[in-house]
Amino acid sequence: MLRPDVSSDASQVEIPPIDWRTLAVVLTVVLLLASYRQPDWPATWFDEGFVTAGAQRLAVHGHYALRSSEGWRTLDQPLVANGPGIVIPVAIALRLLGAGLWQARVVVIVFMVFAGLLVYVIAHRLAGPVAGAIALAITLVMPREGFVYFGRMAMGKCAGARVFPGRGTGVDDCHRETRAALGVGRLGSCLAWRRSPKLSGR
Repeated sequence: MLRPDVSSDASQVEIPPIDWRTLAVVLTVVLLLASYRQPDWPATWFDEGFVTAGAQRLAVHGHYALRSSEGWRTLDQPLVANGPGIVIPVAIALRLLGAGLWQARVVVIVFMVFAGLLVYVIAHRLAGPVAGAIALAITLVMPREGFVYFGRMAMGKCAGARVFPGRGTGVDDCHRETRAALGVGRLGSCLAWRRSPKLSGR
């Protein structure tokens, strides 16, 4: 006796598409948290100073290195730990906008907004809009030394979010244009490091 074929689709909950108005609200909230009272809070400290010092040397002298009594130190720990993905954009901002903490933090404001949108989009794609809102809220209300605190400083905390999308993250099915843009950004940073004599120390 043949049994009727019961499709498993009926048991699945359809996740609605992301509305542009919701993304606009998310963008506004994260942008406000990233830019309000910049650069007065949080107070800068030596880790951020290392990053901005390396970016300033690159912007002024064209060397991806820190200066010492030994000369140019390309593989100095702060530049290796944060990498060209954050140092090079900060150097470009300092070159175009002038030297200053606010100018350096403009770059991480962009990264922080992107990271916040990424948290919402991934959670929405996995479990729907309510999950997206909860995930973003948990991210934004982390303790004092959390997403907002470190994300507002010119360091590589939120900048690392740009390498997050990929296999195993639940966003394999995101738009090809989005993945291509992220890939081009990563590839550009790597090529800038490897091809430039000044950046690679050759």
